[in-house]
Amino acid sequence: LVQRPMQTLWKRLPLKLMTVIPIMLAVLLFAFSFIPDADNVKDSSGHVPTLDNYKDMGNGIVDWRFLLKGDLASNDAFINPSVLAVGDKFVVAARRHRRSWNQTVGEYKGKAATIVNEVWHSEIVI
Repeated sequence: LVQRPMQTLWKRLPLKLMTVIPIMLAVLLFAFSFIPDADNVKDSSGHVPTLDNYKDMGNGIVDWRFLLKGDLASNDAFINPSVLAVGDKFVVAARRHRRSWNQTVGEYKGKAATIVNEVWHSEIVI
């Protein structure tokens, strides 16, 4: 559906263009490696944004990057944060996810087996 028409088109290209396209794609992919990592976002002064450090988009719209962290021992992850302005305060709600597991010895088809039980925990936090 896609491959045959593209092969036909590729064969019709001049040899110089067939050489330049892969080089251009390689340069483009290399350039993408310089896009900053979303987990290490810093502002122009080198500070990690906080609730006090936001970008005013105009018309009453602001852009915050919430760096919510859970208990480091439990490896909690916060996703889908939402903000509600209530008077002069903000209420932040998010989903907290973590996984836990345990391992036991059991039996499978009459033979000894290791049983791994993994539990996914998910809750809404405010």
